[in-house]
Amino acid sequence: LGATDGIYDRLSAANLTGYSPQVQALQNELNRQAPPNAPHLAESGKLDHSTLVFPAHALRYDLERLDAAAARDLAAAQAAALGERLPAERLSDPAVQKDLTARSAGQPASPGLKRRLAALSKARAALTAFQGAAEPAKASGGVTPALLKTLSARRRDGARWVILAALEGTLSGLEELAGLRTDALRAALARAPVTEEERRRYLEGGAALEARAAAALAGGRRAA
Repeated sequence: LGATDGIYDRLSAANLTGYSPQVQALQNELNRQAPPNAPHLAESGKLDHSTLVFPAHALRYDLERLDAAAARDLAAAQAAALGERLPAERLSDPAVQKDLTARSAGQPASPGLKRRLAALSKARAALTAFQGAAEPAKASGGVTPALLKTLSARRRDGARWVILAALEGTLSGLEELAGLRTDALRAALARAPVTEEERRRYLEGGAALEARAAAALAGGRRAA
């Protein structure tokens, strides 16, 4: 979140109606740390709607990346349910995603992916609410301490849902490690041209990896 973290706490000490060197310095910092495709912010030193709503660009950038990753993972799960294996570039194609969704109708997403998609939906709603809350800043005299307090709460809400969506993506990956030593893996290992000692060490390594994944998963669930 970069320069947008704590932005409204910093602005509350600035001149809300006229020129402020603190505001100008913050505008410069926001421009330097702006996400790709964010518009250039006028470094006027005055609080305006563009400055107050600027954190929306960082939230939107993170949300778009997480949306794309979730759509790709959903497509991969749908393809697997259909018995298909597709390369990553095809899974990222919106047309392929639409086709997979149509053909896998009725196939439920995994619980982890459902939680992830729900968090992304709430992040989008929070972003819309944040942008709506900033509208009063367009009017003369609309920038008030109360508005800054509202925007601070709205930005934090959006950031929490974005962070949760990212965390759910990580937790989904950890869940896949929970059953690492499957019967299919054991059967393949039994056929492998290795010694019994190597097989034993391999399975012990898998057990250690599963244990670390379980501990990380438990910590991640508490954080979520």
